[in-house]
Amino acid sequence: MRGEHHRRVPLRREAHPGPAALLEAVGRTYAERSGAETWGEKTPDHLDYVPTILEDFPEAAILCIVRDPRDVCLSLRGMPWNRDSLLESAWKWRRYARLVDQYKCDYPNHFRQIRYEDLLCDAECVIRDILEWLNTPFSSAVFDFHEQKTSLVDAGREPWKQKVHSPLDHTNREKWRTEMGPAERWVVQQITGKQLENQGYPVPPVSRDGSFLRELLSILTRTGWMIGRRIFRRWATPSRHPDDYRPAWIRRKDNDD
Repeated sequence: MRGEHHRRVPLRREAHPGPAALLEAVGRTYAERSGAETWGEKTPDHLDYVPTILEDFPEAAILCIVRDPRDVCLSLRGMPWNRDSLLESAWKWRRYARLVDQYKCDYPNHFRQIRYEDLLCDAECVIRDILEWLNTPFSSAVFDFHEQKTSLVDAGREPWKQKVHSPLDHTNREKWRTEMGPAERWVVQQITGKQLENQGYPVPPVSRDGSFLRELLSILTRTGWMIGRRIFRRWATPSRHPDDYRPAWIRRKDNDD
């Protein structure tokens, strides 16, 4: 769920520029140096700040990509920076899905949603629709992103982004059918229920036998352990002085020493 672009508007001149003006200056400078007409910024966390973004950038066009929450949870499970349990990841997807529904109603001219799976199945049709919405001409070069000589992604430092150097993988969907246990599927489907169906994702029944119950108990135990450890680490982390910019793990280590 993922990022926003804004159309070309005059660069703001402010005596004391705030964060929005600074971001615009950086984005505009990068776009001009890259020979692009627009710039964008991408992260799922933007969904919490869409009203603020549109207040700071009234001409913004916000594009949100929604993915099946079961595949999202599978993907997050392999991320070294992820600290959420399966239940927490599913709850976060549900909260974001509700925000998406709200924004589609509140900002119909500025907010557009697509499904990740639709992009994989019919990329050209989806991309053409997006570019038409952005008043940008279509070019088949958009599918040659992996052939760019320069890249801002360091796959060695961020291995989870290495697919940016490969063509679009049309099979990268519904992995939950083979890689997710029945109890895991059931938990995610129970949490995301209505939003999952509203997005048009299939919800097959789950057989709840003895192995299902054992897996469910393991999930709940692991979730409790992860949350408990997180609470303890926060309690054990020394409070930060306003001028202390060390990461929490360094403050803990220095405190132990």
